[in-house]
Amino acid sequence: CALTDLILAACNPYMDHWRADHTRKVKVHIHNTKPILCDPGWKSGDYEGKKGLWKASDTMELGIARVQILVPPTTIRIPEMYVTPLRPTRPQEVVIINDDRNISCWRVYLVLCVSADGSSCDVREKALSDKKTFITLPTNILAVIV
Repeated sequence: CALTDLILAACNPYMDHWRADHTRKVKVHIHNTKPILCDPGWKSGDYEGKKGLWKASDTMELGIARVQILVPPTTIRIPEMYVTPLRPTRPQEVVIINDDRNISCWRVYLVLCVSADGSSCDVREKALSDKKTFITLPTNILAVIV
């Protein structure tokens, strides 16, 4: 049980760095919840593919997240291993998640365009007044925010 708790705690440690009082929320995707062979999955896969907003990590139970499902609107408690940040697919606002899985400096970036294969995108820092300066980043280090 202790090993399982450690594995679950390592799933989304970066989310606890996103300040609870921050006005922006990280958009997340629920996946791998469908039953397969002798694995019952989670809630029989009823939430598979749903999108939501990360509310917080559960302070009472290690490895459990509170996620606000968008449709139908409800808040669920879900093991963090089934939740990942939504990656950008179009122009939208994002934050950078560092290689060490920490959200980088709370800076908000605007996605200008996403590559055809979805592996990278051009972004610029939202606070910059220079609209011509941009950098290219891999999408797997970005998280969409709303």
